[in-house]
Amino acid sequence: MKVPEVRQFDRVDDSMQFVWCYWHRGAKQDELRFSMRSLEKHYQGRATFLVIGDRPPWYQGPFISQPRIPRGTSTGFRRGLRDVLAKMETLSRHPDVEENFVWMMDDVFMIQDTTRKQLEVARGGRQIVAGRSNGFQAVKSDTGKRLRDMGKPAIDCATHLPHYVEKKKLAELFQVFKPLEETFLWEVAYHNFHEHDFGKSIPFLRRTRYVQDTHWYERTSRRSHFLNIYSRGWGTNLRNWM
Repeated sequence: MKVPEVRQFDRVDDSMQFVWCYWHRGAKQDELRFSMRSLEKHYQGRATFLVIGDRPPWYQGPFISQPRIPRGTSTGFRRGLRDVLAKMETLSRHPDVEENFVWMMDDVFMIQDTTRKQLEVARGGRQIVAGRSNGFQAVKSDTGKRLRDMGKPAIDCATHLPHYVEKKKLAELFQVFKPLEETFLWEVAYHNFHEHDFGKSIPFLRRTRYVQDTHWYERTSRRSHFLNIYSRGWGTNLRNWM
């Protein structure tokens, strides 16, 4: 499948590159395809797509090949975090990456018409609090502590929303945070390192653990711009609705 560019707009400011870090073996069915289709339907501008990692068999668009980091580098969920960090480091310097782009996940879908201006807002939740209830929370807590030690805010931006990224600022972040050596949450570090004003993530984003009926998706799309699903949230109802 060759992904077409979205509707043509006259204003250059409406153009946006959307980027996915993709590991094919970890993908759930065809979420990535529908994530792209949701942008084709709802992004109010000219959208282009880029995939880094593995190339899906059906995808023929812009692509940067970067295999998953070796197993011995990290284990468990930390391997996934370190793999994303390695790919983000590549994005910060690769010539095929535009100066401004939006980082996406394949289980996130745009469900309401959305503008570039809305995407540019850094969105987060509460302040990160110290906690090590699981491995992910431990990494988040460590990231927040390091930011505070640097005199930066520590807003929780690990919301599963897309993230608007300025390539130059990403490269500047990686001069301080070492993505090839450390484990941290890049989106938390990036936004708190560079931003001081944050928008609310809710209700801009809605998440669901399970497949819902059509009426639920319709109601959600009137209030929220993005939908993130857990592993059990992908199914025929959502496919048909989108």
